Amino acid sequence: MAKKPFKIVKKIVDEWDPMKLLAMECPEDEYHPEIEKITALLPEVKNVEELADKINQIFTFAFDKTMIHEECMKVAERILKSL
Repeated sequence: MAKKPFKIVKKIVDEWDPMKLLAMECPEDEYHPEIEKITALLPEVKNVEELADKINQIFTFAFDKTMIHEECMKVAERILKSL
């Protein structure tokens, strides 16, 4: 796995902090499993909508909480624009 895409995704996901775990001073690697999954998907993703759906699925599965679609879209857009 390339370092640069991981670092980009990590920065964006950490800023998003969807579960507010980093705001509660959880460890900085709190979202690493989800970030690794997102990073692994990047070569296969065709557009922002698809990436947003995958991000939604990853976080919904990991934290058993339905994500807000618009937030996932914003995150997906930021990730794809930053690569």
